[in-house]
Amino acid sequence: MRIRVKYCGGCNPRYDRTGLVRKVKEDFPAVDLVYGASSQASDFVLVVCGCPVGCASHEELRGALGKWILSSPEEYPLLYEELCKWEIPAGGAEHGK
Repeated sequence: MRIRVKYCGGCNPRYDRTGLVRKVKEDFPAVDLVYGASSQASDFVLVVCGCPVGCASHEELRGALGKWILSSPEEYPLLYEELCKWEIPAGGAEHGK
């Protein structure tokens, strides 16, 4: 599974955004995280915003399996559940909750 990651500009980060993306890779080691613009198709798009404003533009990004906008670490369990629909997590289904 290829996940395209797009970060906001980081003007008001309230948590460690890159740390949370590292957690995705730890929880789902088989995923391929890609960054930036590319002609490669993505299965899933993860837009990582540093605050609830969620100002990162992402309209042009498409994932065959969907898109998720993450604006706080408290939302990670919901993202984890979504990714479990498509990818087997390391350590079993309860690991990231």
